[in-house]
Amino acid sequence: MPRVYVRPHMHLITAILDTLFPPSVHARLVRETTPETLADEYMPQTVEGVSVLAEYRTERMVALLHEAKFHRNTTAIALLGRLLATHLKKCGLQDANLVPLPLSKERLRERGYNQTVLIARATQAHLPHLSVHGSLLVKNRHTQPQTSLPRRERLTNLAGAFAIGVHTLPFDTPLVVFDDITTTGTTLAEASRTLKSAGFTRVRKLALAH
Repeated sequence: MPRVYVRPHMHLITAILDTLFPPSVHARLVRETTPETLADEYMPQTVEGVSVLAEYRTERMVALLHEAKFHRNTTAIALLGRLLATHLKKCGLQDANLVPLPLSKERLRERGYNQTVLIARATQAHLPHLSVHGSLLVKNRHTQPQTSLPRRERLTNLAGAFAIGVHTLPFDTPLVVFDDITTTGTTLAEASRTLKSAGFTRVRKLALAH
């Protein structure tokens, strides 16, 4: 493997910037993440019918997901894309059709981006035949965060929240509906139900962490 030369003055600039603007614990942990330490987080399992890649319990996964979701940290997004690509390769889904969960118009306007779309697109850097359908699902109303609700209310909070956008996909297209974090699987279940109600017959559910 060729050696990567890093100019000495870049380390100095980074040190100066860190002194003037100390990075958060999460940002520093993301910066220190390597492909090897990222691979240690990969612990695939199935939870509530959802394929899950890692556990949302380790400091590193919390840091990666938090930085991607709330700070549009491009390093975190790229690393999560790498992790997702690893899983899709292992499952023989290199040419999958990813359907990132949409945000409501209010949330998208507030945040300015949808982190699941960004992560899905970052995955394409490793899987050139992967397709990302960021507008296939539409969230047609704003809902309360699922984590803030008791289980009974979670079941009704998302009822009818998703709709199908304009598309030309055949209904037998194999789809992988994708979210960054799943707790009970309710959000992905509702998204999957919406796709199936529209006529899609092959829908998988996947999340980066649980």
